[in-house]
Amino acid sequence: RKGCNKLNIWEALPQSIPQDGSDESQLEYVSSTIVVSDVQGCLNETILDFRWICSGFADAFPWLVVFAQKSAVVYHRSCFQQRWYPIAILLYPTVEHTGWNENSEYRGLLSPYDALPQLVSALQYTISSSDEKRNIRSDWHPEAILANICTEAMGVRLALKSHTKSLYTWLSQWMNSDETLRPSWDGHGPLSNAPHSVVNEKVFEFTDDDGNDTDDVQASANLMTTLTMTGHSGKPKSDEELRLSDLQSAIAPTDIVEKKDESNRYHAPRSREFMTAMSHSNALNQSLENKKRVPSPLEKLSKDELNCVWAIGEILSNMPSFKKMDSCAQLCVFCVDLMRRLVAIKETYVQGSNNSANPYDTILKQTSSTLEREKEVYDTAASAAFLSALMSDSQGRLLDACRPKNEKFNWESARSVGIPFWARSEKVISSIAEEIAQSIYKTTKSVMDCALYYVASRKMKTLKAIAATDRSDSGTKFMKFLLAHDFSSDRGRKAAEKNAYSLLRKRK
Repeated sequence: RKGCNKLNIWEALPQSIPQDGSDESQLEYVSSTIVVSDVQGCLNETILDFRWICSGFADAFPWLVVFAQKSAVVYHRSCFQQRWYPIAILLYPTVEHTGWNENSEYRGLLSPYDALPQLVSALQYTISSSDEKRNIRSDWHPEAILANICTEAMGVRLALKSHTKSLYTWLSQWMNSDETLRPSWDGHGPLSNAPHSVVNEKVFEFTDDDGNDTDDVQASANLMTTLTMTGHSGKPKSDEELRLSDLQSAIAPTDIVEKKDESNRYHAPRSREFMTAMSHSNALNQSLENKKRVPSPLEKLSKDELNCVWAIGEILSNMPSFKKMDSCAQLCVFCVDLMRRLVAIKETYVQGSNNSANPYDTILKQTSSTLEREKEVYDTAASAAFLSALMSDSQGRLLDACRPKNEKFNWESARSVGIPFWARSEKVISSIAEEIAQSIYKTTKSVMDCALYYVASRKMKTLKAIAATDRSDSGTKFMKFLLAHDFSSDRGRKAAEKNAYSLLRKRK
């Protein structure tokens, strides 16, 4: 009505909605009143129109946009509050229009919503960038699990042993053969949460002064024995370990499961026709079995998301050694381990794809008007791991943890863990460069392939000795170049610089 400055809002509580056709007259409503003149700058204004807009918050009512004479006021109410609060005041533009008078008050025949549709559109675009219904993840989504692990102030080790282990234990309860022992689940959608006791569980364990985690090592060994599915263990497995093993088997990539089954299966002598027929039947049965065994909360995850959940579970079962590492080093070790497990899944897929199209191509071809270039795309750990390693005070132990088992660093392994970015010690970088040079020469037997790394490590004598053994044309030319110049002099450095630019032009 004319001169109205109040708006009454009636809300029905969710628990009061009638069930099974009960009498609607028993519904309970809660009312609240909005007075636009109470808002600063809106004194003596009247309400002309209002609109509801999705707020983008999962725990809040829609936004209420009230159009007054000089401005539009946006009201917000959280589910934890009883009142509506103004969160924004949008002043109308001061433009000449038949709907506005000299005091910038709207006096038009149309509603301000129709006269200024851009106001609501601007609010909707603001919401779309932060819509919780699209951006929030459930507790068992890999992004949510990784966020909890990476943001734990006391380190990855505590996060894995507390929240992550508790969450996987809860998911493994769906592996019970008795359905009555499984958690109740009615499919809450992408915004579902695990029980409060699961996501908030923390286990604080203390070690001795030497950092010997004997209990951790034993527990990790026992759990790893379970998840490797060898079936040979001197210690009986607990029900929890068996369920975790079943969970990992259910969500494991098909190629990984088949590879494990193949390595643990006894092969009796069979004819070729029998083995061919059984292979198709077993593959189909295995696929159906895995599909049925996936826990209900994980059914809506994509294949890549399930692979990530499986990889985190493998890290949980065979936890890296975090002995005497600070929280930054722990995060880097976790990211490197996760990256290597995901790369292993990719390599398994590539090996089993035969001649089919490979979605994991590591070479991207970029064509220009003058030449064709090939840009190499390689696998590396997350950039957050490199930043954490750079800030770590235990880089020595971190370097040992990132080293491939029983191997020296090559360029691919050093690049994948970002050593050139975070190693602060010049001595360490020189040592790693020498290891890379030795690995390359051991593989290619070419001095030209490893020369750059020997130069970076300042091992010129070693480089000359290797060049003397290379009898190829390029090796002989390179040896003559080394003997003809003294690179400690200006003339030698200029010759080396000229040679380097020449090689760059030839893309060598």
